Amino acid sequence: MAKRFKSIEPCDTEIDSMLAENVTELFSNGIDEERYNELVKDENNGRPANCDGLLVTQTNQMIWEAMSPVARSSDKKMQNIKTYVVKSATILTQVVEKWQK
Repeated sequence: MAKRFKSIEPCDTEIDSMLAENVTELFSNGIDEERYNELVKDENNGRPANCDGLLVTQTNQMIWEAMSPVARSSDKKMQNIKTYVVKSATILTQVVEKWQK
């Protein structure tokens, strides 16, 4: 019965087994917070100079001041998420750049 009702996710070809194990480990168990903070420090992973898209947009100060506290809180949460996405994309961009060389 489990097979019958289990959703099937489409998959692509397999990747290197060691890489797959590492990805599975990281996504299953996470990463130590101290190590994560070290990895995402701006001085360790600066944005490439020609990648203007890897920036977190900030809310205009006049708009920010006019926003309700609830809207500010929501906007701040979204900015935090954007920061994580941009930092991850920056690291991935740097890895791809090194891989291409």
